[in-house]
Amino acid sequence: MPIQLWDIQNPVFEDLAFSDADGAGPFEITDSAPRNRVFTQLLLNTDDNVDHLITLWFGGSTAATRLGSATLPALAGRNGTPAFEVLSHCLPTNTPYLVLPPGNTLWIELDASLSAGKVLNGAALGGILP
Repeated sequence: MPIQLWDIQNPVFEDLAFSDADGAGPFEITDSAPRNRVFTQLLLNTDDNVDHLITLWFGGSTAATRLGSATLPALAGRNGTPAFEVLSHCLPTNTPYLVLPPGNTLWIELDASLSAGKVLNGAALGGILP
């Protein structure tokens, strides 16, 4: 049976802010936690004028798993363009959420550093499962 919204306890909101000084990543979205977490949205915006290939990863202390890759469009989420929704682009079709097992971290990497003076911002929305 799929997860229902009422199954989520303790809402999780991760605020993300990275700059060209951070290089190409990895950019940690959430650190490891002792309980299952579910993410329903991962939104990114950037003021970079260059498209970037992003890769979504998760893993524990010894191994990493690539979940998928997609192109983050230039100026996503700026000047009236919609924010880039990572999960819908990097997860298999019809996967409405991502469950992160205990002890795992979620992160993204870019194909190249952001342009000088540019930023990548975002928000991860979800919660903790009982």
